Amino acid sequence: MFNLIFLLHYLPLSTIISLAYSSNIQ
Repeated sequence: MFNLIFLLHYLPLSTIISLAYSSNIQ
């Protein structure tokens, strides 16, 4: 359960990177 909280804290950063990567492909 602690891993989930830890992931949620770093999720925004990963989302931004993923969106930027997806935008580059398209």
